[in-house]
Amino acid sequence: MSTTIVTVDRRTCPLCDFCDSTLRRTVDGHSIVTCKNCRFEYVSNPIDWSRSQISGAAKKRRIRPRHTVLVNFAEMTGSRSILEVGSGVGELGLLLTERGIGYVGVEPDASRAASCQDAGLDVRTTPLELLPADLKFDLVVIDNVLEHVIDPVGLLNTAQAFLGDGGRLVVVVPNRKDIRSHVPSWSRKHLWTPRVHVNYFTGATLKDALVRSGLEPEHVPGATFAGTGSLSRRLVGYLNGAGIYPFGIYMAAKLNRPGSDEDSFS
Repeated sequence: MSTTIVTVDRRTCPLCDFCDSTLRRTVDGHSIVTCKNCRFEYVSNPIDWSRSQISGAAKKRRIRPRHTVLVNFAEMTGSRSILEVGSGVGELGLLLTERGIGYVGVEPDASRAASCQDAGLDVRTTPLELLPADLKFDLVVIDNVLEHVIDPVGLLNTAQAFLGDGGRLVVVVPNRKDIRSHVPSWSRKHLWTPRVHVNYFTGATLKDALVRSGLEPEHVPGATFAGTGSLSRRLVGYLNGAGIYPFGIYMAAKLNRPGSDEDSFS
């Protein structure tokens, strides 16, 4: 394995670009702060993974309930072509292609991209902004990515350029207000991990990020959680559909401009 780590000394708020913040905690040398303007929580001195170089073995492929939710959302919206930003090892791509849905993925990690390609998926290591501008999709998926990137609003701006007429974007992120965050051992392992998680979203701040990028947020319908297992998981889905997020956050958005699709789930 070879590793080159690039750290940002200090960044302004990634949502509103405000300079002033309040220090909340320091973990492993990383400062987690709250913006004094928009109240967004973020790491002010993060590792910039887009400029760092990490190489190693691809992780094991594992289908999770959220992949089922995303497939259901694609089918509910009639999406026939999908771009995934951050393909991982291809779990979602395989589920979609099994259903005859067109799929293109972008994955910066070469070993993970190779795992996807070996499975027959069209996954590219090309940076998102360098994809051909004429590529258009019915749905763009950003699943557990925004919490890792230095400029989440910039990524949303770039991603929406690949939406076709009536297209939608769907985002999944960890929740800063996850009810499990009250358990210290869970928080240390899954929440306060500033080496990899540099942005801490709530439902309100994710909505703010989407609006700032010119998108119109929508709730993901609870019905998309059908087939994810237990009754409790389906209940969580219907809470998400009502804009209540006990665990992770699922949120959709459409282009906020004249001529965009009139239909809404909200």
